[in-house]
Amino acid sequence: YSCPICMVMYDSPEDLQRHMKHHDETKPYKCDVCGRGFRTKYMMQKHASVHQEEVSCRCEICGVAFYNIKTLQYSHKSKILKRYNCEICNKAFSSNSDLKTHRRTHSGETPFKCDYCERSFKQRGHRKLHIQVVHTKEMPYKCDECDAAFPTRYRYQIHMKRHTGVRDYKCVICDKEFYTLGKLNDHMKRRHPE
Repeated sequence: YSCPICMVMYDSPEDLQRHMKHHDETKPYKCDVCGRGFRTKYMMQKHASVHQEEVSCRCEICGVAFYNIKTLQYSHKSKILKRYNCEICNKAFSSNSDLKTHRRTHSGETPFKCDYCERSFKQRGHRKLHIQVVHTKEMPYKCDECDAAFPTRYRYQIHMKRHTGVRDYKCVICDKEFYTLGKLNDHMKRRHPE
């Protein structure tokens, strides 16, 4: 089952129907210059920069503007055009390496072995994080506002949002805001199930 808007493939009509809601979703954050709506504050702020400088190219699929063709081709289009399909579940990916990593969820393969214990992981990054948190206790990202420290930049950035109060993700049904997309998705499943 293929989405007629972005061509992403799904293995059931229910999955496709759930996906289609993302195209129709209310976009509560509006650009002050052109009025275009966005699902997150971050995406709206990122978009606003296109009004500050001259834009050299625009995506013919969705209309998003970019300053150079390289960003359009290699970053943006690869996210939209998911050309690599899993032969088991038909989930689509933008790169062959993402597909290869995904296949491990079906095979159970865990090629990345921990140097310190018997655990092994499907992804190299998961092994690295495990070693940092469990074995070396390495926490390179330290908060200046409190005593918290984090193993990854991502976790540090999420923590900093709590100090600044910035919540980039907003529920389109009840307007509650969240720090992460994962928290918004959890909220949608619990509070607004289909």
